[in-house]
Amino acid sequence: MNFLLRYLNLAIDGFIANKLRSFLSVLSLSLGVTSIIIVMALSQGAEEALRNFNHMKKGWFIIQPDLIMFPEALLEYKTCKTIKDNCLRSVKISPFKEVYMECYDLWIRRYEKITGISEYVELYQPLLKGRFINYEDIASGNSVCVMVNSVLESNPLDTYFMFYFREPLDKRMKIKNSSVQLIGILDVDPYGQGFGIDNIIMPITTVISMTGDKTVNKIEVKMSSSSEEEAIEELREALKIDYQYKYHWFKIEPAMKEFKSKEEAVRFSGMVLFSIALITLSVSGTGIINILMVSVYERVLEIGIRRSLGASKKEILIQFLIEACLICFAGGLLGILISWLSMGSLIKVINDYGLYNIRLSDNVNWPFLIPFSLIFSSFLGIIFGVYPASLAAKLDIVECLRYAEGDY
Repeated sequence: MNFLLRYLNLAIDGFIANKLRSFLSVLSLSLGVTSIIIVMALSQGAEEALRNFNHMKKGWFIIQPDLIMFPEALLEYKTCKTIKDNCLRSVKISPFKEVYMECYDLWIRRYEKITGISEYVELYQPLLKGRFINYEDIASGNSVCVMVNSVLESNPLDTYFMFYFREPLDKRMKIKNSSVQLIGILDVDPYGQGFGIDNIIMPITTVISMTGDKTVNKIEVKMSSSSEEEAIEELREALKIDYQYKYHWFKIEPAMKEFKSKEEAVRFSGMVLFSIALITLSVSGTGIINILMVSVYERVLEIGIRRSLGASKKEILIQFLIEACLICFAGGLLGILISWLSMGSLIKVINDYGLYNIRLSDNVNWPFLIPFSLIFSSFLGIIFGVYPASLAAKLDIVECLRYAEGDY
């Protein structure tokens, strides 16, 4: 123990004696460690979001027209009742209808995307204010709507014009010549592009009444069947009732298919980011090796004197290895600090601008990342310090002492 403490003190003395060089080494490695931590945190956030989505979409199936093969295919709202009456394993039926409607304010009118939904829609986004659309709204065709917070925040001035300079919640706005009450505000989509709703939401019966169009974009059905094949076959039989021989104009797919495509995209993005992080770390490691090599040649006389006083090659090797580990450990600490200060803002920017394939969870597993980063940094110190330390240990005593006379 005293042996290690003695050489740790020597390493600290060497670290302090070359402040600028040591600082640059620590800074170089901290950038590599920061990139590794950020990539791991992003991957963990994406995996957590995917696990949550996987749990929520299990057992759901999506029915939608195959517009590529059959552009004239139209899915009707009445199919929901047909499925309910004829599919014994159906638990929930959730149709979706997306249209663009005119929204009026004091001076101008603009088109907003309106999504008509039922009360059985799986709500991924937390409700910030008010309430969500319920069965009564659907059954009565109430003129109510729910907005996603991003719609309100995208242009606050237009929003207040639309609601005549009043707090939006519980107030009325004009959509296609109808007065519609805002009853709730949703948070942004927590799972990323295509998983949640990012616009204005209304009861599907109200949207159908306002447009006069009884078709829908898709119908999501939750089935209690344990077999995907059985569930799809039962839904297909229900489609035959409404569409006869045209039932094959519609696709029936498990909602998990969309999840799997997202999962593949997330994994690919993670691999790309991890490769970039490894390149950054290897560049940092090369810089540390060069700096340690310079340190060895600048301390040739010190090495010669210590060897002449009885220090073995093993002791010289351990001294420089500990010094390399100390530099990398300090780089790891600085990398953790940089990551901790920047992680929240980075995840927010990625989620706000959709720079990743999915919205990331902001629950970073610091109890794992901190010790991992410190152990990993120390291990890098051993790897990067082996060659310079072995070079210092192999220096000849006589040649080292001749360095004092400038003959080295």
